[in-house]
Amino acid sequence: MNPKCARCNKAVYPVEKLNCLDKAWHKPCFNCNVCHITLTMKTYKGYNKEPYCNAHYPTTKHTAVADTPENARIKQNSTLQSGVAYSASHKQDLEKFTAVADTPEGVRLAKQSQAQSTAAYKQEMGAPTQVADTPELRTASSNSALQSQAQYQQETGPPAQDTGYAAEPAADQGYDQGYDQG
Repeated sequence: MNPKCARCNKAVYPVEKLNCLDKAWHKPCFNCNVCHITLTMKTYKGYNKEPYCNAHYPTTKHTAVADTPENARIKQNSTLQSGVAYSASHKQDLEKFTAVADTPEGVRLAKQSQAQSTAAYKQEMGAPTQVADTPELRTASSNSALQSQAQYQQETGPPAQDTGYAAEPAADQGYDQGYDQG
């Protein structure tokens, strides 16, 4: 007895028989389930034992990956490496500190320090310095000189008292050597 066609359920004779996807088909009945275009053994794609053309072949959908301890660890490491968790904790840490208001004296000192630092850097690099000679800068410079002098005196001890007189010449270097007294 002849098998029945999978599409039309009529008997399939050996001359027109096509065996594919574990079923017997008439050649004209072997077509796409969606668009009904006639398929050959080279142009079909089978899915759940049904023929489809290349355009209508159902694509498999990705399944969700189970949350294993290893996947949870990888997710946590990825979050930390991306900086999301770090920036959130950093913002929380910043909220713990209070801002200090800048006083006019503090602002002046910061500007003065920046100007001195820039001038010293440019001098080291050999670039000509263009620092304005302001009263504040002169005061800062003299304060700096006084501080360094005080530090030097602290390290070396107090300076000797200056009497204002020149030192006496040694005995062997008399006033009359090489001079004519007459």
